[in-house]
Amino acid sequence: MCSVASIGVFTYEDFFDVMASMEVPKTCKVVLAESIAKNLLAEVKVSLEKLRAGGADVPCLAAFLANGDGAAVKYAEWSKKTCEEKSVERPFPSI
Repeated sequence: MCSVASIGVFTYEDFFDVMASMEVPKTCKVVLAESIAKNLLAEVKVSLEKLRAGGADVPCLAAFLANGDGAAVKYAEWSKKTCEEKSVERPFPSI
């Protein structure tokens, strides 16, 4: 097994070549965010259907965008899209 320390001075390209050539242990498991989100959103869907069927008030997601940071804006857009897909009310004020 090759370690980064054993190759001395290296470039980023060298580092990525070494990492790409290393064998991944069979104990590793890749977990994709999509698989986690899919299960979580399925639970939310069932819960919302039960609330609506029972005539209860459906919760809403309140969030505030405090600045124009690009990552924060993108996250807010994604959460807004998900709420719209799941018919969850989501006010979107900027402060």
